[in-house]
Amino acid sequence: MIIKFPNWYPYHSFTGYNPKNERNIFDSIYTGTETRDHKMTQQNIPRYMSYSIMRYFENAAPGRNGGGWYDAFDCYTHLDYTEQGIFTVLSGAKEITLFCYSHIYDHFVPGMGYVFDRLDEDMSKLGKPYGINAYIPFDSYGEEYITDYFGHMGLPIEPSPEYDDSRIMILTESSAKDKDIVKKMEATLGKGGKVITTTGFWREAAQKGAEPFRIKANVRKADNYAHEIDICGFKNYFPSSDSALYSDIFSPVNDGWNTVVGLDDSGVFPVLIKQKWGEGFLYLLNIPHSPADILKLPAEVLNKIRSEFMADFPVMIKGESNVLLFLYDNNKAFLYSSVMHNTFVDVVYKNKGTTERIFIRPGECRILDL
Repeated sequence: MIIKFPNWYPYHSFTGYNPKNERNIFDSIYTGTETRDHKMTQQNIPRYMSYSIMRYFENAAPGRNGGGWYDAFDCYTHLDYTEQGIFTVLSGAKEITLFCYSHIYDHFVPGMGYVFDRLDEDMSKLGKPYGINAYIPFDSYGEEYITDYFGHMGLPIEPSPEYDDSRIMILTESSAKDKDIVKKMEATLGKGGKVITTTGFWREAAQKGAEPFRIKANVRKADNYAHEIDICGFKNYFPSSDSALYSDIFSPVNDGWNTVVGLDDSGVFPVLIKQKWGEGFLYLLNIPHSPADILKLPAEVLNKIRSEFMADFPVMIKGESNVLLFLYDNNKAFLYSSVMHNTFVDVVYKNKGTTERIFIRPGECRILDL
């Protein structure tokens, strides 16, 4: 008997699923990776989840996750359908189930067959996926799918229901459902780790006595951004084509550094705070009230955020959002563009000390040797 867990993982505990126990009750598990049209349908799940949920359940039941399952419902374009398959394959799925024949045989199968043929050759060159650890405990909810937006920022994400005391971690509002999360976070920082937190995390963690940040009730609107502190000002200022609403944050002046700020008529406010804590560094990334707005940040601001979070990895990318980076443990990486136009991306190879500018088209894939 195999249990297939559906794609709405933040809501499993509300809908009769109990992965924490059921992963051991059943002979094996299977994973729903469907994202379909991710803007116009009721679930509104970022496309990256077709990758991340497979990694989540690989970590929940190592060696017992049979594969990924997705369908053609509400797939209004071929890209809606095929990207589900591409990201499921890139996650290291052992097999894929296409549901169901009557919905796909006439027009989706030929395109998917072509994609699978291409990916078969690519996947034979790639090892096991890895990335920045994101802690999403079982039966938790809050800031749903926010780490998938991180994936669309060009950050490789490795979600897990177990706390992994690694060198770099992401803690969200879901993470803060763990009653011991503050102690665990402080232990990681004390050993020199990096912990990336969100505004949602601090809303929850503040109730557990965590310091030093407080999320205020008022809202700030960013029309422009800046980074790189220069005395009391900033070296670099960037206009934004879209404004975004953020939470205001209480952060004692000179206790931490406003690495990236937004600007409105009242002045600057934190978008990314970096603070020394023990032997490590604590970050707070201010999540916009509409999470997808984080993907509208100017490329220069995205590059600054990536440089902070990817400092310990062998590669990072520079450029606009929606160029995705996947890392593998055999010194390979995979680049995929879900940008709806041609674009350039700069690939920074840390070990080589070089930067390569790559022209990439929508839906194009590249394997990188690190």
